[in-house]
Amino acid sequence: MRRILTYSGFVLMWVIVLAIILWADTLAAEHHKQEHVTGVNITIEKEGRHSLIDAEMITSWIKERQLYPEGLAISDIDIAAIERAIVEHSAVAEAMVYVTYGGKVEIEIIPREPIGRLRIAGYDSYISDDGYIIRATECRAAAVPVITGRYKPLFDASYRGYAEERV
Repeated sequence: MRRILTYSGFVLMWVIVLAIILWADTLAAEHHKQEHVTGVNITIEKEGRHSLIDAEMITSWIKERQLYPEGLAISDIDIAAIERAIVEHSAVAEAMVYVTYGGKVEIEIIPREPIGRLRIAGYDSYISDDGYIIRATECRAAAVPVITGRYKPLFDASYRGYAEERV
């Protein structure tokens, strides 16, 4: 009899825990339907003189794709689409987007750090510290050494991606 009571108590405890989790999820879903985004905060790590992107550029990329979240209901925001729109840019290594409970959308970005600029007949690209080729037309100028000369890289002038993939 004692064993049955122990098992019954254990099962009852887990049923209560599951009910509380489902209730909290329902409350959170209702909150997301009623609350609207009150602001967007963009944080770029290591933003400085070598940075190829800024917060205004990020905002314009999101607005171009009609994903800018300010004023929308939290439940209507496609966070994954916003992250994809940001990471599509070759100057961005990583992006994390989330909504705070207060209704702000936080966008945290880790940019690629340029270490040099390739300026060879027809080529105008940056190379990042991780070996990624970034077209210069996609970003703002950075104060890095310029590489020139009479040679042709192993990739075409419009290539963007890791240099080692073309070697």
